[in-house]
Amino acid sequence: MSGCECKPDAKRKRESAQPQERAQARERAASREGASARARSLKRGRSQQTKEVQVKRIFVLGILGTLLGLAVPVLRGQASQQPRRAEGSPAGNAENGKKQFKAHGCANCHSYSGQGGAGARLAQNPITFQAFVNYVRRPKGSMPPFGNQVTEAELADIYAFLKSVPPSPDPKSIPLLNQID
Repeated sequence: MSGCECKPDAKRKRESAQPQERAQARERAASREGASARARSLKRGRSQQTKEVQVKRIFVLGILGTLLGLAVPVLRGQASQQPRRAEGSPAGNAENGKKQFKAHGCANCHSYSGQGGAGARLAQNPITFQAFVNYVRRPKGSMPPFGNQVTEAELADIYAFLKSVPPSPDPKSIPLLNQID
């Protein structure tokens, strides 16, 4: 019977230990749940902070983009004005330029007033003097290159002549053209 007597005691110890173990297991589970809840809460806090930082970054980048968008055209305007002042066209003689225009054969393609024909329209064309000189010396189209055949002074006179040509009249101001149905 000695073997039988220990079994009930061991059984009692196990039964009495089971509620304690269960309680401890519940406490551990609750503490894990609490820890995971705290971790989730911290994670939410971090993700909230991350979202706030992202929003701030987007806002700052938006402001910088706007400022850059406004600054570039202003800087371009300043950059394009500086060379024009530096390379302004030399004072040329328009009457002498008209003579040179005919003498060098420009009128054959561009007409006597530079309004165009077989060649491009030159009068009232808003190109700079330097662009005009570069094109005459090394043209890109069907125009023959004049190289150094025309001096800088002659080109200045021709440029002055082309700038002196008044613009073509508006077709609506010509009575004969208004009579056409």
